[in-house]
Amino acid sequence: MKLLLGAPTTTGIGPYSHSFVSGEALLPSLAIQAANPDVPLYRTHSGVRIDSAAVRFEREGLPAATLACVARGEATDMGLRDAAPGQYAPLRFGPFMGQIEKDGATLGRVVSAEFTYSNNLDRIETIRSDGLIDSVEPTVASCTGSITVRFDGTALFEAATSGTALALEFGYVRDAANR
Repeated sequence: MKLLLGAPTTTGIGPYSHSFVSGEALLPSLAIQAANPDVPLYRTHSGVRIDSAAVRFEREGLPAATLACVARGEATDMGLRDAAPGQYAPLRFGPFMGQIEKDGATLGRVVSAEFTYSNNLDRIETIRSDGLIDSVEPTVASCTGSITVRFDGTALFEAATSGTALALEFGYVRDAANR
């Protein structure tokens, strides 16, 4: 999230709450090593930034996001940079559950939804002797998506045809305390 949206505002004393804001002008970058030990071939991608993230919400299957990344450059390494990298134990989330509410009343149930958040990175690709691109900078961020809903009456249809704004909230549920 930090690579996609910038540094969060963090509150709380364990458990913490992290709030991210869209469209940050300063996005961090990192270096990622791709290892193919059977070949052996090791490459480090430097100045990596996330251009976009696409998320699909549906009833079945594991939650997944597709990240599009851009790197300033790539270098071949002689071996692993970290011979004993730490292992990350993934937190699994349950299937997606979604509904549209207004003033506490359910107007419809979400069948599926998807969105793509993009930093619209600008690749500054000047001709350089080292083969790197000058920079990868965020421009105006955008978010696009679609939603398929089953109505629970006519209230959602009426809100849509009259142009009434509704607040939508999407999420995966890990347990009762982590929504």
